[in-house]
Amino acid sequence: MPQPIESSEASKNKRLDIQGLRALAVVLVLCFHLGLPVSGGFIGVDVFFVISGFVITSMLEREWLANGHIRISRFFVRRFWRLTPALATVVSVTMIFGAAILSAYGPQRLMILTGTGAMLLGANAVIAKTTGGYFDTAADTNPLLNTWSLSVEEQFYIGFLLVLIIGWALGRRLPRPRVVVVTFVLALFADSLAMAMFAQPGHALDQPNWLFHFYSPLNRAWEFAAGSLLALFAWKLSEIPMRIRNIAGIVGLGLISYSAFFIAEGPAWPGLWTVIPIVGTCLLICASAEKTSNLYRILGSRFAVYLGDRSYSLYLWHWPVIVILSYCQISRLTQIVLALMVTAVLTIATFRWIETPLRHRRHSSKSAATLLALIIFGTPLVFAQVVNVALEHKYWNGNIKSQAKATGRFPITHRHGCEHRISRLNRAESDCAWNLAARGTPIYFLGDSNAAQYSDGLIIAAKQTGHPLTTAIALGCPFLVTPYKQPDRDPMYSGCSKVSTETHTWLRRQPRGLVVISNTDLYALVPTFRVIRSSQPGSVGANQYLSLFEKTVHTLAREGFKVAVISSPPHFDRRIPTLPSKYYWDLERCDLSSELANNCKKSMPIAVADMVQKDYRAALSELTSQPGVALVDVSRAFCSKTECPTQIPGLQIYRDGGHTTVAAAVALIPKFVETIKQMTPGH
Repeated sequence: MPQPIESSEASKNKRLDIQGLRALAVVLVLCFHLGLPVSGGFIGVDVFFVISGFVITSMLEREWLANGHIRISRFFVRRFWRLTPALATVVSVTMIFGAAILSAYGPQRLMILTGTGAMLLGANAVIAKTTGGYFDTAADTNPLLNTWSLSVEEQFYIGFLLVLIIGWALGRRLPRPRVVVVTFVLALFADSLAMAMFAQPGHALDQPNWLFHFYSPLNRAWEFAAGSLLALFAWKLSEIPMRIRNIAGIVGLGLISYSAFFIAEGPAWPGLWTVIPIVGTCLLICASAEKTSNLYRILGSRFAVYLGDRSYSLYLWHWPVIVILSYCQISRLTQIVLALMVTAVLTIATFRWIETPLRHRRHSSKSAATLLALIIFGTPLVFAQVVNVALEHKYWNGNIKSQAKATGRFPITHRHGCEHRISRLNRAESDCAWNLAARGTPIYFLGDSNAAQYSDGLIIAAKQTGHPLTTAIALGCPFLVTPYKQPDRDPMYSGCSKVSTETHTWLRRQPRGLVVISNTDLYALVPTFRVIRSSQPGSVGANQYLSLFEKTVHTLAREGFKVAVISSPPHFDRRIPTLPSKYYWDLERCDLSSELANNCKKSMPIAVADMVQKDYRAALSELTSQPGVALVDVSRAFCSKTECPTQIPGLQIYRDGGHTTVAAAVALIPKFVETIKQMTPGH
């Protein structure tokens, strides 16, 4: 998170190269968020953390050496006037424009919660619990997502201030007083780095708790500590020969460049790869320690310093502008150009009329300063509550109320906690089971979220036909009897194969009956969803999902079960590479004006739906052609002869780009009843 430049007595100690390094970091982040070919541009935030550790520790050490103590209240007052005015401005303006433009079905709620969290120093925790991962799709609609790093940095201020003060205080009594504080920071560096490494996918600390992942200050403190250690040894940097510093500068630039262009986004961040940009940043700080160095002249150039001085405002503004413009019906190139122009204007204005005047404000009475601080702090919170009231009342609009009601109701399996990645072996017999007293042939409903979307309809159909039904649904996990792996997916799904095979073990112990399977066809349509056998070495290989699913159906049939396979609905999902972008649809991507007018809907020509699903539907038809196996093809249940809509009069069919609503599942009850009767004759 870029930090505003220091003023007054600190300005004479300001290193212009640090401002240039800030400029480099913010440009990397900006390019990454604009979707430019800088796959690792997000490392700019890690660069900022190192810079902050260096600058804050240097500032505090100067005060300690000059006065023998740190005035804690003065430190935080200065932090407030440097950080909060610009933040409050961005949050307030984003609330106004976000309320007018963003979708009322999620993004506005995320904006309210994140903005409030940012003002209360906890945006990282809020985002981790509401938006999900930094690289997740939901993050793209949160206009204040970038405030997470500001909250992390402010949390660093609290923690490191205490560590440094205690270290310096204890070191007073030693011949070498610096040893204690260096030891403390080194210990913090080592502990935090170890935590980041052990929190990698598949390791000891790989847990759902957000404190072990991307947004946590605990496994990022080592980045701040790296800069802090440089500051504590700054007096030694000038002793490094110029030739060595020049080499260090070249290596540092190389590491940053490699990170920017070759490191890719993923859940294993921060981790082992994070060491590369951190080391690169440290080398650059060391290399430019003397004004006579070549690197200092580059990073300390007029343009680099100009951009670095404004990096804080630039960082704050760029992401809200990008998100809000993404809701406008304009080309991608136009979005990028407009985002750059609007961000530049807002950055210059904020630096000129918000940051600078309040940072250099004239001395006023304590009561006047307190009142101004309260106004600055409270204004975005008031805006957030105003938007929240409007959102709670669905903007007093009937269309939003009805669509919110239809899409906000989750499947019965979700409401009963039956979609977690837990095998049936680890559930009680009565858990996630319905109509157990019925004497009909037992029904076992297996699959992923594709199955969950149909659960209300199938459960009611089972009750109407007198059959007990047990579910074994795991979100994101295809049910397959063969152990498998999905090498291109998020490691959070690495346990899917175990859940699947254990569920099959449980199923073999049950009375024979009807097994209903519904896996999404995305495993065949989306390259990153590909499935290969666990026994296959490495992660290379063609997608084996269809052959493994065919084996699953045939295995269950040989084991004495009747099998019914429910197909997927047509997809409006942007993850499908063969789907033209004009047919993408997601409730959260609609702007407020379209929602107010009930225009948040889309229709896809049936020819396009066939083009995307034709091969998969044909494969399903073939593998379900054997005796005792049936295909429940509901893929065109809500389509006309010419198109497949997301909504028809009186029925909201979809709740997102790939899942139907509970109301749609209920509308399929007659089809499910017909299938159950067909597959359980004589009942």
